[in-house]
Amino acid sequence: MEVVVIMHPWFRAPVRVALTIAIGASALVAPGPTVTAADCAPAIDPSGARHPIHALRAPARRPSRAVSAAAADGLTAAFAGSVDGLRGADYQRTVPLPDGRTLWLVQDAFVSAVGGTTQLIHNAAVLQTGPCFTLLHGGTRQRPTSWLAGELTSSRERWFWPLGSALAADGTLRIFLAEMHEQGTHYLDHTVPVATWMAVLDPFSLQLLDLRAAPDAGPALYGWSVASDRHATYLFSQCHRQFGFGLLGHAPCTGAVRVARVPRGKLDAVIRIRAHAGL
Repeated sequence: MEVVVIMHPWFRAPVRVALTIAIGASALVAPGPTVTAADCAPAIDPSGARHPIHALRAPARRPSRAVSAAAADGLTAAFAGSVDGLRGADYQRTVPLPDGRTLWLVQDAFVSAVGGTTQLIHNAAVLQTGPCFTLLHGGTRQRPTSWLAGELTSSRERWFWPLGSALAADGTLRIFLAEMHEQGTHYLDHTVPVATWMAVLDPFSLQLLDLRAAPDAGPALYGWSVASDRHATYLFSQCHRQFGFGLLGHAPCTGAVRVARVPRGKLDAVIRIRAHAGL
């Protein structure tokens, strides 16, 4: 594990939030000579001809921000400012892709928008290719929207936070999503999950192939975290009631994690639910 310190616009300096990255940072950024943004190719060219990235539905972008340093220091430096327009975000998760790239999933991302403003979108991703980072979101660069399920989102009222992910047996990338509803008077006043969704993507182009209800589609959020061994894939569940429940915001249920399992990579299968992690 490595810890990366990232500033979030909701916190005033010098408060910092420590975030644990799920895989070793040394696998993400290797020591080497200084790399500049000029060494990072644009995500797509102006004609849109490079369709594997064009399929991201992201706007044409300038060259990604580059970083070169050892281990966690490089990642901390990369995310300390603006990573290709990402100003801050919560709940970073890394997804190793089969071609060696890394997909960073984030929720409640603040991204640069028109006129130098900052826009809150409920989910986004950062695609890391070696030392280069490219922000992925829906909408346009001037008016960004959520990367996944943006068409179903009503900002601050109904939205989708990314959860765990895994490569399925059919070769697709599956990302679980929590559908969240605000039931209070303002954003994050009394926020509850109401359903679990699954996004199906091509892991090479990152084209969205399908967005559908997860096999266990209820608010238990099986898919909150995902892990596999040689025989099974384990879908962990947590109630995700973080805001508006008691003095510190969290409901007591946040301390309870349940787990289910399916045959390895069979993420469309009916899950076998177990109460605890003693599998």
